[in-house]
Amino acid sequence: MLNTRIRSLGVFCATILVGGITTPLLAYQYSIKGLGALGANGESQYSKAYGINDKGQVVGISSTANGDYHAFLYSNGNMQDLTSANNVYSWASSINASGQVVVNSTPDLYRFHASVYSNGAMKDLGSLPVMDGNNHSTIANAINNSGQVVGMSYVGSFDEIDKPFIYSNTNMKGIDVNGYPYDSDATAINNLGQVVGSSLVMDYTQAGNIRSQAFLYSGSGGSANSFSNNSPGWAYSSARDINDLTQIIGNGSFNGVNSGYLYNKDNTIALNFNPNAINNSGLVVGDSYSSLHAMLYTNGAIQDLNALINPNSGWHLTSATGINDLGQIIGAGSFNGLQQAFMLSPVPEPETYMMMIGGIGLVGFATRRKKKLTNMKA
Repeated sequence: MLNTRIRSLGVFCATILVGGITTPLLAYQYSIKGLGALGANGESQYSKAYGINDKGQVVGISSTANGDYHAFLYSNGNMQDLTSANNVYSWASSINASGQVVVNSTPDLYRFHASVYSNGAMKDLGSLPVMDGNNHSTIANAINNSGQVVGMSYVGSFDEIDKPFIYSNTNMKGIDVNGYPYDSDATAINNLGQVVGSSLVMDYTQAGNIRSQAFLYSGSGGSANSFSNNSPGWAYSSARDINDLTQIIGNGSFNGVNSGYLYNKDNTIALNFNPNAINNSGLVVGDSYSSLHAMLYTNGAIQDLNALINPNSGWHLTSATGINDLGQIIGAGSFNGLQQAFMLSPVPEPETYMMMIGGIGLVGFATRRKKKLTNMKA
């Protein structure tokens, strides 16, 4: 009886090793889940995901039954509307490990308010002091696991000046950028408190005297500093995301050609697509420059995510906007002619992988037990 159980378990785990672990992991294949929309029906259905944490909770924007567009939180198979009363338009841009969500909303498409949703409550972050007193608009882009939030806040009407900020412990602080910032935005923050963003700066060597420049802010005070000038060939740049290894992604002009990039200290790798997010393993996701295709960069190779899902799924993935440390990817794609938010999970999924490893360990234990019993009988 024991021999029969061992043989059966061995066949099961051999099947896993051949068909379930080795091939899918090496091919980076994914299962896909559509996240749906907030109460919308028929052709009015629309949703797009912007942020994901390691629990698989997803945030973004969705159409509603009455035609408005609202921020959503997708968790445990349910999509929740995060829009406060009197706001006709909102979106959620980021979520941290604790489930705190950055939400931006507006009652009139003119004044914008940044908030953090946590444990059922919405907290307005306020704004930086303004010069003219006319518009207190703030937009938040990202939140880290300590609850620090970054974004931009309107500070004056001269050339529509926006200033990057970091919000921490109920205090909003402006980030000063080297050069002369006409329009600046903090786009991402990692768990070390390092912030990246972009600013328009004066440059009299450029036509028009203004160019875009990516910046890195250490979070320890002082001014934010540009970083792409250290790499030859880059004329201008913008920063999109940063991971905990201080790897930065964004866009720029490299030797006269527009390109995405992956910046790692003094080394800059050109990416032939528009990068949107990077995880702590250095995997980058984004969009193709030339067509509506979601892209993945891993181990020096760029892959079309459409080639890594079941071709009979009915999905065409147009944009990849986020990736967590489990390798789950979010974005938007076309399904039955409608744009829907999606979530990709590696095959096998992390939980399944651990179960498989446990099964393999059980085979080893059973085999050792069989050998011990055989020796005892001898």
